[in-house]
Amino acid sequence: MCLGLAVATLRDLCPQDKARVRGLVEQLAAVGEEKEQLAVAIKEDRAQFMQLLDKLKAEHNKVRVFANLKKFSVHTSLVDFFLLR
Repeated sequence: MCLGLAVATLRDLCPQDKARVRGLVEQLAAVGEEKEQLAVAIKEDRAQFMQLLDKLKAEHNKVRVFANLKKFSVHTSLVDFFLLR
């Protein structure tokens, strides 16, 4: 502080300190805006991730069903083979 007072208002500050405060306030506003933008981006990324995860789970279930059908088909073929002999 230029005046050397323990408590000061913005009016009491010298021009250099006022400029410094102004710069800090602008920096704080920029950081706040960046934080909001990042929060939106994270929300969008999470939504895309969840959609992809749901798609992968559905594909995984299809693969499991197909594998089970294939096993069943092999077992049925073997049973038919032995029954028809």
